[in-house]
Amino acid sequence: AVEFYLDEDLGDREAQIGISIDPDTQTTGQGAAEGKIYSAYYLRLRDGFRLGVLAQALDKAGGGAGEKRDLVRELFNDHPPRIVVGGQQRICTAELKRGDLFCLPRGLSAAEDFCRLPNGKFAVKWVLLSPAIWPEVRSAEGIFAHSGGWLPNWVAEAKCQLEGEQVEPGSVLLLDGAGRKKAERQQLPSGKRLPARLVAAIVPKPIVVTGWALPNDTDRPQGGAKSAHLAVPAGAVYYFEADSAEGAAQLAAALNWHGAVTGDPAKDFTTVNHRRSTLLGEKGFGIGLCGTWGFWGAAERPGTS
Repeated sequence: AVEFYLDEDLGDREAQIGISIDPDTQTTGQGAAEGKIYSAYYLRLRDGFRLGVLAQALDKAGGGAGEKRDLVRELFNDHPPRIVVGGQQRICTAELKRGDLFCLPRGLSAAEDFCRLPNGKFAVKWVLLSPAIWPEVRSAEGIFAHSGGWLPNWVAEAKCQLEGEQVEPGSVLLLDGAGRKKAERQQLPSGKRLPARLVAAIVPKPIVVTGWALPNDTDRPQGGAKSAHLAVPAGAVYYFEADSAEGAAQLAAALNWHGAVTGDPAKDFTTVNHRRSTLLGEKGFGIGLCGTWGFWGAAERPGTS
């Protein structure tokens, strides 16, 4: 069976050129749009291919906490309707398919899954399945500066202090439990930093994420354009070294979208537990899964000693 396709196997990219429209007058050839044209690209799928979306929209019914309306089911009503999609307002046929909501690929999770490198470290590879936004962070009391961008905010950019520990650049800042202040509040043991560091990354060009806000009496009475962010796109790969096989498994449990694997079918792979994007995690940003990696011909394969 074919497991991988080239872009051109799925569809054609069509280019169109148009004349710019002045947003104030909605006319061409006048004002700011005078003498301007634009180009746009569209994807035309080949026969036999469709776009699929995982969606869930549960709404409270009658104000009761236990009563939920399935808005997606109500929209489709068990029939393939014709709906309008995209900025060009194209008509398409949509069909509701019920099944496993979490059909996302699963990451490696066990200590024996990860390659042992020549330096004695263990290799963890993290692949983004959805974009992630790591913003610039300015220094403040108890907060160290971080430039963000391609580098996750949970990876140290420079030497810093974390929970009283001197941390080197590239070190993973995620903890295996609660932070010190949260642990004190909840009377729990403090978590320790995961023993791993980032050693390499393959990051494609960023994508721009923005939007349009509807008027809101509370904080945006007139609506308007939202702030634009540069996001690391899906497909970016981050390569880590963990100090031990157990540390590699801990890192994978923190980075895999499904979290740690317990062996309980009722709990494993049923919920997105981790979204490692600083911004818009609630909208599905920062979902990823872990594999392993090795230097060509040099790393010990998982399960070997």
